[in-house]
Amino acid sequence: MKPFTATIFLWIISILLYSQNKIQWKIFDDNEGEYNFQSIFYVSEKGQKAIFTIPHNKLFRKTKHSIFVRNYNSDMTSYSELGIPPESPQLVSIKGFRDYNVILGSMDDNNTENNAVYSKDNKIVITDNEMNPLITKSFSLHNQHNRFKNLPEIIISSDSNYLIIVNSELQNTQRLSLSYCPEIKYIDVYDKDLTHVWSDSIDSEIVFGRKLQVSDYNFNFFENQLIVTASYEDMFYFKNNAEIFVAAFDKPQSFKILIKKEFPYEGLTYRTLFADSGKIIFSGYSFKCATFSSTNPKRILFYLSKDLKFPDAEPVYKYFKINSDFGKKFPNVKSSFKKNFVSPQRLFYKNNKLYYFNDWLVGTAYGSNTCEFGKIILMSFDMEGNIEWIKDIDKSVTIIGLENEPVQYPNVFLTDNGLDIFYYDNIDNVNSNKLKPLRNGVKKLCLVNAKVAPNGDIIKSIIVNVGDEYVKPDLSMTKKINDNTYLFVGAGTTVTNKGDYSGFFRPEK
Repeated sequence: MKPFTATIFLWIISILLYSQNKIQWKIFDDNEGEYNFQSIFYVSEKGQKAIFTIPHNKLFRKTKHSIFVRNYNSDMTSYSELGIPPESPQLVSIKGFRDYNVILGSMDDNNTENNAVYSKDNKIVITDNEMNPLITKSFSLHNQHNRFKNLPEIIISSDSNYLIIVNSELQNTQRLSLSYCPEIKYIDVYDKDLTHVWSDSIDSEIVFGRKLQVSDYNFNFFENQLIVTASYEDMFYFKNNAEIFVAAFDKPQSFKILIKKEFPYEGLTYRTLFADSGKIIFSGYSFKCATFSSTNPKRILFYLSKDLKFPDAEPVYKYFKINSDFGKKFPNVKSSFKKNFVSPQRLFYKNNKLYYFNDWLVGTAYGSNTCEFGKIILMSFDMEGNIEWIKDIDKSVTIIGLENEPVQYPNVFLTDNGLDIFYYDNIDNVNSNKLKPLRNGVKKLCLVNAKVAPNGDIIKSIIVNVGDEYVKPDLSMTKKINDNTYLFVGAGTTVTNKGDYSGFFRPEK
């Protein structure tokens, strides 16, 4: 093939590969450096909402708001800016619930990031799309020696119809350094019309019968019941086996324990999923803490579920010993399960199928800025807890220079046809399927979209070659608008294109 003909051929192939899978980047207008883009906190078919701040180092200049929201139209070509109302708390975070803005925070602004304990009121302000306050509520401490642990937690119910607000209050903190400091959670629930429908408190010792180490609380509001899940694990004394709890409150201070499942070992790592249908699903590992670092640790992979529509029925529970028999059944991922705890980072439920997603972080070299990534592990369970398939996406990426940017974990989304996964890889790995580490910065770093079908089939395509486009997406900020549109946020990688960018990606069907 003549050189010119070969060039034309490669050019045509390049157009076929990249013409559809492309992000059209647009820089955020920051009004000549006066604003700092923070995040996009709400997306819909009609538009997006983003948070900006005004730096405090502007000398001799008054600023009305140090934080404000932009309401963008659907394609982000125009926007309006709205400052938060004066009723807002001093230490501020902003979330979205349906089309409302939920401004939450503390009236204590003297806190440090590493010690999130507050001695003044927590507060929320819920506004309409024009920042008019609809709900203003302060949460006061119940004792002068109590402290709020963190800001209010905002949770959206599985059907998106309820806003759950959780305030965690540490009791008698003057004894914090001397003995166990109990914690009580105060729960408020609003419906989609912002009607207050629930107010309650939860003391773990009363509800779950455990004084110490009850953690990993999850909340849902389903058919006029508050559903609370939590777990207990003995990671210090190795004397008690781990447990998972589910409690259903039909009215405040009136509850029934639906699940109290004890596991064979004291260690526990898992995720919780609330499905719209009323199912609660747990999946992950139970393991022997004393052998955590041994070459043949004792551990099981488990599936546990409960259908809230049948509260008297027994939960579905199945487990799999991670041993040689497990490796023989799934030889393609045998080494991954032998060497690593493949605990899920995300669970997804669709059409009576549970998808289990894990990104295998190989590790970081101590004292260096190098991070190595391994495989993405994917599993599918049926509703009886049987494993339908286990697949992996093999990638070998060594990223150098992490001191200036966060580690880029993959992001994954549920679609009508399975899963959409976005992750970084070496462009040579995707093209040749021969794993080659990425040791030369962003030159060969590419963003890949892996489409996972319900039967486990995987199709990969390159979206962005960062070395060519000079914009690196921040995967943690990726938002799904619908099955055909994703919104990406990225940052320029060169001196000439510094700044924050947004762009839409529309996968091929």
